[in-house]
This record gives sequence, C-alpha cells and structure tokens, in this order.
Amino acid sequence: MDIKTIIKKYKLKSFYISKTRNKKTLFAREMDRIFLSILIFVILNLLFIFRWDNLYFSIILSLIFSILIYFILRIKEKKDMKKAKEITTEKIAEEIIYNDLLNRSMEKFQEFFISLFEGLGFDTKEDYKNDEIYIEIYKSDIKIGVSLLQYSMDYSVNESIIRNFFIKLKKNNINKGIIISTSNFSTESIDLVNRLEKYKKIDLINMKDIMCLTKKTKLFPKEKEIENYILNKINIKTKTIKKEVKSIISTDNWSKYLITGIAILIFGQFTVLHIYYSIISIILFSLASVSLIKKIIYYFYGNKNEQTKYSYDFIYKD
Repeated sequence: MDIKTIIKKYKLKSFYISKTRNKKTLFAREMDRIFLSILIFVILNLLFIFRWDNLYFSIILSLIFSILIYFILRIKEKKDMKKAKEITTEKIAEEIIYNDLLNRSMEKFQEFFISLFEGLGFDTKEDYKNDEIYIEIYKSDIKIGVSLLQYSMDYSVNESIIRNFFIKLKKNNINKGIIISTSNFSTESIDLVNRLEKYKKIDLINMKDIMCLTKKTKLFPKEKEIENYILNKINIKTKTIKKEVKSIISTDNWSKYLITGIAILIFGQFTVLHIYYSIISIILFSLASVSLIKKIIYYFYGNKNEQTKYSYDFIYKD
C-alpha cells in the first residue's frame, strides 16, 4: 500500500468519524484516548502503591489496565466508524443524486426516472410536452401516472399542483398517481392528498423516498464514486482554508495590522481590560511582522515574471 492510498484512507475515515455526535476527528480522538489512558495509569498507580506499597507491581498492573482501556476505546471507535460510514454514505449519496437531478435537462431528468422504474420491474411510457415532465408506468393491469417535479429543496410543492394532477388522472382514467419531487411537499398538499384518497390514490415521493427506490437499482452511486465525491469536498475545503490563511497574511495588510494594533494598544491603556487589549495588539503586531517579512522576501526574491494562475474550482458544485 503506497503513501497516497494511506493518506486517502485516513482522510475518508476522518471525514466519516467527524460526522458523529461529538464531531471529533481521528487525531483528536487518538489524543483523547492517550490522555485518558495516561490519566488512568497515574491514578491506578498511586492507588496500588498506597494499597500494596510495591512500586514495580503497581506500575505493571496500572499499565495493563491503562492499555486495556485504550484498546476498549479503539474497539468502540471501530463500531462508531462503521455506523458513521453508513450514515455519511447515505447522506453523500443523496447529495450526489440530488445535485445530478437538478443539473439535468428536463429530458434527461425524465430519462433517470424511466430507468429507475424499469429497474424496479415496471414498463414505462414517456410523455413530455408543454414544459411538463410526465410518464406512465405499468405492472400487470395497473396503470400509474407519474408527475416529475424538478424543484430545489427550498421550494415546497403546493396544493395547486396536486389538484391539477388529480384532474389529469381522472380525465385520462388512470388507476393511481405518483408525484415525485426533488423537494418536499407542503402541509396543505399532504392534507389535500389525504382528502382525495377516497377518489384517487396519489403517492407523494420526496428526495428521501427517491433514495430508497434508487437503492434497489443500479442508479445508486457506487462506493468509489461516493469516496471520490468526499475527497473532492475535502480538497475544496482545504483550498478554501489555504486561501483564507493566505489573505490574512497578505503582503498588503501589514500596515493595517500595525496601525490597528497601535490604536488598540493605546486605547486599552485607558480601560480595565488593558491586558486583553494588549494580547490583541500582540497578535496584530505578529500578523503585521509576518506580512511585512513576506512582502520583503517577495520584493527581493519573488518571480516578477510569474504568470497569473487561474482557478476553475468554481465549476464544481459543493
């Protein structure tokens, strides 16, 4: 196993485990285990020395217990990791499918659900006209009309859409209806569906339900695709942090930090919080020093002929 694969696996594990309840990274968890094991070793060692007055025996026994606690915590982390991976994979897969569906044309959006229902064992018939995405699916003697809504998550399907779809089902003498939306349904629309149930059965399918159906077909993202998506998110986040750090110690900011630091230092002498203001001033002076040193280095050693580098990361949707 090469170093790149090891780093990749570590990044993925750290990402999965950071999505648990306490949101700690692998490194933070390792530090917690080591600290707790050392603390237990010291406490037990003191207790055993006091009890048996035997230094070597106390050290050995305390070491055994502390190592045991360490490995118990490691086993617990493995279980947490497995659970975190399942939950995170589910969320990332939903994010991938959601982004994919929103970025499709209306025809491609319809094709996705045709493939979905065919994968579930239905026969399909497409009907695309007047900016409406609609398909009909068949199984045995059952004919089902399916309305497809390509909406973002911040939009809720309202009752007028439900009402128009109900009229269409009745007009075409269709047994049952399904409304699939990449967003959610309003409370009013759900209430209307419940009231219409005695006339015509209509099922409402949101993004969570799409995920459940997709799992049963080949359309669900593969593990490799999910891992690459996660690594891309991590890389984008890392680049953003680097960019922010670079802007903080920008060569153009040294005078601002210096002037602000002096002003805060002077103002702080007239308040009861002068120690706090002095600390802030020291931080600003440090930033000013780093920025100024960076400016001097760039002035004497910087490549003036370096061409401007352009970033195309903006084309990737996070």
